[in-house]
Amino acid sequence: MIKFFSILKRTAINTIDICKSLFKIMIPVSITMKVITELGLIPYIGEFLSPVMSLIGLPGAYGIVWAAALCTNVYAAVIAILSISPEVPITTAQMTVLTIVILSAHSLPVECGIATKAGIRLSIAIIFRISMGIIAGIIFNFIFSFFNLFNTAPQILLPNVTHTDTTLWGWALGEIRIYLTIIAIIFLLNIIIRILEKSGALIFLIKILSPFLKFIGIGKDAIPITIIGVILGFAYAGGFFLKESKTGKIKKKEFLYTVNFVATWHAVIEDNMLMISVGGAAFPILIGRFLFAYIMCMIFFFITRNIKEEKFLKIFFRQKLRPQQRE
Repeated sequence: MIKFFSILKRTAINTIDICKSLFKIMIPVSITMKVITELGLIPYIGEFLSPVMSLIGLPGAYGIVWAAALCTNVYAAVIAILSISPEVPITTAQMTVLTIVILSAHSLPVECGIATKAGIRLSIAIIFRISMGIIAGIIFNFIFSFFNLFNTAPQILLPNVTHTDTTLWGWALGEIRIYLTIIAIIFLLNIIIRILEKSGALIFLIKILSPFLKFIGIGKDAIPITIIGVILGFAYAGGFFLKESKTGKIKKKEFLYTVNFVATWHAVIEDNMLMISVGGAAFPILIGRFLFAYIMCMIFFFITRNIKEEKFLKIFFRQKLRPQQRE
């Protein structure tokens, strides 16, 4: 019994350490984005993205949808979709392209903030995410157009309801619920990881996934974080990224490849189901997006893997943190 409480205590301390680093990024960003939203600046960002929408075969009006996703999260994008789609109807193919673009690049202030705090250059994190979104949109738009796929009206499963508690108090309560949920899940993840380590199941998972992940530069030390990110989301993996960036257990090249893959393909259950519910086609979202993320990360790995360590750090990592992150 004493050993059990000792494990819980260590897990709780570890959870607090992870969440402290994570919340130092999330809370200021959340407040900043609330101010930007209240000032009505997101529609202007949407106008800026309008030409990109045309490039990927979507009406310019849907720029505000991606702007909402980039600045806040996929739920804000869903609300924007439900508001715009009755006025500016699009096909299932177009909706699928839009949802894949959203899934490839969203929540940049938080997710790129985490990557930057972990040592990666902010410019690299932003360029990578937005590039992945645009490239995904161009590729899937080309495939759907070339093969004349999904040219029907999208089946939107969610009701067209956009009213929520928009008061400052309602927003604050929502944020508190999010942070409490993150604390609970990270605590649970720490326990699960410990159980997997003690039972030998983690070694088994690593043996299965290692041959597959080595082609995108992810080694065995980064597999547990990769699994967390892919299943639950970048924010949950982000707490572990911040911890690992301090310990230096994962090599820097491998660390960047892991962050990039998780950034491009994460929260595969929750986010994918949400995008399908607003009319995206299931197969491209579930399978096509995974193949896109894997292939793009593989290309990035093969292009950069032979870059010398010193030059690699200079290009991709923040100068201030580089000396601490040398192996």
